[in-house]
Amino acid sequence: MAHYAKIGLNNKVIAVNPVDNDIIINADKTEDDDLAIKHLISTTGWPFWIKCSYNTKAGKHWNSEGEESTTQDKALRKNFPGIGWTYDEDRDAFIPPKPFSSWTIDEDTCLWKAPVDLPTANYRTSGDLTKPYPINWNEENQRWQAADNDTADEDKYWDPNTSAWVDI
Repeated sequence: MAHYAKIGLNNKVIAVNPVDNDIIINADKTEDDDLAIKHLISTTGWPFWIKCSYNTKAGKHWNSEGEESTTQDKALRKNFPGIGWTYDEDRDAFIPPKPFSSWTIDEDTCLWKAPVDLPTANYRTSGDLTKPYPINWNEENQRWQAADNDTADEDKYWDPNTSAWVDI
């Protein structure tokens, strides 16, 4: 099975459709994108489709066990897109919507990167339990924040200089 992104105005992804192998395998027993696109055009009436890989993320291909594939020849267009993503022709990549104005694109992965790296300490202890921090980006303060309790109140921020959570 192969997947194709339906491309709308401004190269926005408006759908992602699977196409069965029996439709895209040609007489030579190889996958033929032209057959897939002809099928999609004939069944949807939409003319703009770009092949994508369900197993591609951050510029790498991953196998069904979630491990990086030993060969990267199947990595396609940096990321498997979602609705609202953009196809960038110059990068030949699918890029998600920009989450915050301060974030920049990572050219290797075509994913957005915060000005401060994501905290390495992602867990907290609550009694006998280890729980993940609910971490959020605070655009106004340009920092990562988290709640050190079971409420939604963020009461910590990440200090990248000390690699530690600090009380707000």
